[in-house]
Amino acid sequence: MKKAYIAGPLFDDHERKYLEKITKLVESYGFDSFLPHRDAGLVTGEFTREKKEKISNYQFYRKKMIFYDCNTAPSPRRVRMFIQEKKINIETKNVDLRNSEQMEDWFSKINPRNTVPVLVSKENNIFYHSLSICVYLEQEFPEINLLGSTNEEKGQIINLINDVESNLFLAIADCLRNTSKAMKNRAITGPKNFEQIPELAIRGRERVKSYFEILNQQLSGKSFLCSDRFTAADIWAFVAVDFTRAIKEPIPDSMTGLRAVSYTHLTLPTSDLV
Repeated sequence: MKKAYIAGPLFDDHERKYLEKITKLVESYGFDSFLPHRDAGLVTGEFTREKKEKISNYQFYRKKMIFYDCNTAPSPRRVRMFIQEKKINIETKNVDLRNSEQMEDWFSKINPRNTVPVLVSKENNIFYHSLSICVYLEQEFPEINLLGSTNEEKGQIINLINDVESNLFLAIADCLRNTSKAMKNRAITGPKNFEQIPELAIRGRERVKSYFEILNQQLSGKSFLCSDRFTAADIWAFVAVDFTRAIKEPIPDSMTGLRAVSYTHLTLPTSDLV
């Protein structure tokens, strides 16, 4: 990874905040940056031998941000698309869900809920929900806005994300996790086992069909779900609709609004679009 040392005067808050803005911009272009007062601490008072050694021994880069992904699962796919759309360079580690790697001790120490996605920030904070990760990344890397530029737009996008999550994504999960032989006793994600309830799968499929109608109406005559540009709401909708292939629920030909939406402009590898 490319590295950058951010140098400049640090005499007052204004100068330090100005350098912090420059650092965020540099990091948004994929640089691993070092900002002295942020990463090694601001030296005040007498410049003692101890303070000098602390700075001399400090590694050039801070703890890296790490994204724990799974390239076969829909939830981390949303974050992966968000990261790629924003052109952020983040160290990524794949967690093999098919072989239950998320249940291993090393991962349980990172996320006791045993789920992906997970983002470990440079400050070593843990984010383990897709939306919370995206909100954090939007604040850290605001240059390509995906979560709204005004309060009105932010509210609309979050509203649609939650709507898709609650009424489509979770309905698909209910259908899949309560019927798949591979998920026997794993009807709910997490550290504990739960028996499958076939009735929930039946209800889940009906919910999917019902929400298809709602989403089709919302997209009628539009290219994007919210506003006149691509946002995180489109990511949530795209991944959820594509997730229906796991339960073999096709989009009816009559739903032209839903079928006509083009996502070909996405900056994704071909493997992520199939």
